[in-house]
Amino acid sequence: MILSKTKVSAEEVNGEAPVCVRCLYIRYFLMCVLAIALLGLAAGDALQVISELTPMHFAIGVICLLALIAGVKVWFELRAQRS
Repeated sequence: MILSKTKVSAEEVNGEAPVCVRCLYIRYFLMCVLAIALLGLAAGDALQVISELTPMHFAIGVICLLALIAGVKVWFELRAQRS
């Protein structure tokens, strides 16, 4: 998918300048880097637990989270059909 330089949004409709998509990505990246740096400074030794986790632990966690979300979605759909 090719990204355009600007993002069409409600701001453009109101007469304000559209937001540059690249600028948004750069802002989000910088905010994430700042958040990670602040977390590292604030938590310090408390993050030693994370060092014991392997990529397999994260993969299993993501799979479990997605399975939970799918189960909740199925439950809501079944509940909506009964109503």
